[in-house]
Amino acid sequence: MPEKVTPLGRVGPNPRGEYDPEQTYDRHDIVQSGGSGWWCLVDGTKGIAPAEGDNWMRFADNGGAATVEIAKGYADAAKKSQDAAKASQDAAGQSATTAEKAKDDAEAALTQVQTDRAAVEEAATTATTKAGEADKSAQAAEESKTSAAADAQRAEDAAKQAQSIAQGQQGYFATAELLREKVPHGEDGYWAIVGETDTIWVWDSDSEAWKDTHQKTDLSQYYTRDETDGLLAKKADDAATTAALADKASKKELSDGLATKVNSSTYTSGMAGKQDKLTFDDAPAAGSDNSVKSGAVYTAVQSALSSFFDMELRADGWADGQQTLSDPRFTKACNYTVGWTPASYEEYNKAGIYPLDVTVEGQMTFKCKKAPAGAVGVRVRAELAKGAS
Repeated sequence: MPEKVTPLGRVGPNPRGEYDPEQTYDRHDIVQSGGSGWWCLVDGTKGIAPAEGDNWMRFADNGGAATVEIAKGYADAAKKSQDAAKASQDAAGQSATTAEKAKDDAEAALTQVQTDRAAVEEAATTATTKAGEADKSAQAAEESKTSAAADAQRAEDAAKQAQSIAQGQQGYFATAELLREKVPHGEDGYWAIVGETDTIWVWDSDSEAWKDTHQKTDLSQYYTRDETDGLLAKKADDAATTAALADKASKKELSDGLATKVNSSTYTSGMAGKQDKLTFDDAPAAGSDNSVKSGAVYTAVQSALSSFFDMELRADGWADGQQTLSDPRFTKACNYTVGWTPASYEEYNKAGIYPLDVTVEGQMTFKCKKAPAGAVGVRVRAELAKGAS
């Protein structure tokens, strides 16, 4: 803060010695003239000799030297007063600077207090909100717990009821007479369905007899016992037939729908004399060149029928969902029908295994959707590609 100085002007007498008419005198100047001491009353007094009037005032007669000394004492005192005033003024300026700084510090402290107070109020608001949310969550959790307990109780009651009903059910009977015959004695909770009335019958312990509740039940969507036995027997026959067909297919006639045809090898031997057109003789002769069942063609067909061979995909052989098998029977000159061995039917299909075309002689690559946990057997059938020799 810049220092502020207020001029005080002349505040005490200023001795000027003997009066000189060529000098200019100002207020508080003191001169000696005619053995008296004179005090100048007006600034800029010049050429006016000391005399009682507007410009001068006599303040001592005779003893002028003593008057001058007194004046000097006044002057010294005035100078000290002026110095003291200056020091007070400096101190006041310093105090003002200190006060200004203190004011700035106080304002800064007030601002910080206001900021801290706002932060505390915000924190308090947030804490209150969180507390409210926590209360709501706790309440919701308690309600969920209560609801879960109620659901559990209802489930337990339903389970007991279902168990009671299941334990008490005696089945379906075509007539009430048949029900009485098959279940002559019962207990509380026993019930059955009678076909001739299409109603539910219950055992009455008081009368020790079956009673019709007359409560109708729609049985049109239910099978009778005979119908159910028939369906189960048919399913067993179908399962046996399916198993037999699957075994036959896995051994010999692999279905195109269950296997994949790819390029492959074998039965090239005996095919040098193959014909462009085949006919079927009723009585083929041995060595005939125009017969399916004799000669080179017969040999080739027999070779084809016996061209199955089995290989194994190792459990630890899969890398990035694929595995390559090496065998000289894999060649680009042939087509292959590839399937599974009987023991590997489930694993083969569960893993989604399938072969790729032979692009490198002596190798066939298999891919899978999911690597099987164990080894998988594959059955391969080789067939010479059309136009290959």
